[in-house]
Amino acid sequence: MLKKLRNTGTGLLTTVLWLGSVVLGIFEIIILRSWIQSLYAMLFAMPAQRYGQQYWDSVTLGNFTVLILGILAVVFFVGTGEYHARHLGSSGSRKLFAWTFGIQLLILLAYSIA
Repeated sequence: MLKKLRNTGTGLLTTVLWLGSVVLGIFEIIILRSWIQSLYAMLFAMPAQRYGQQYWDSVTLGNFTVLILGILAVVFFVGTGEYHARHLGSSGSRKLFAWTFGIQLLILLAYSIA
């Protein structure tokens, strides 16, 4: 009985952490889209032509960024969800959470500094 309760608690905690990483990942797609558009504007946009064709180029670049990052995020989060489901409570699952949240926190830290 105690082992079942421990597995239930671990499973609930794993699910909550995984959902948190998914929500944070979606937010970071928005951040990375903004960074890529800003970088494009700094490198390629001419000051006199900011509202012409280069604006629409930036919008297209942003849309492709969201598409590519969205596909990568779905693949990553489905894969990690399956991994956590199969390795519930193992050290590999904890290490994967640590790496996932570490990279996500680095992106947020870079965003807050920039």
